[in-house]
Amino acid sequence: MVCFLGDNLPVCDVDGWPNNKDSAGNIIPTNLLESGKFNSPHGICTDGEGNIYVEEWLICGRTVKLSKTAP
Repeated sequence: MVCFLGDNLPVCDVDGWPNNKDSAGNIIPTNLLESGKFNSPHGICTDGEGNIYVEEWLICGRTVKLSKTAP
């Protein structure tokens, strides 16, 4: 393992996760997205410069770029 990015387990207990539900029970975009924390990561890829991209599976999606730092 190179590093541990942490967890965000509380979002898993939200009704409608990985999204939210409104008062009528309709699925709506989540209001729990936080910088530095994942909600529902499902895809990962890299580019030629060593950066990592994580795609999250939720309404509207979200792509997070983890930039490679110089050694």
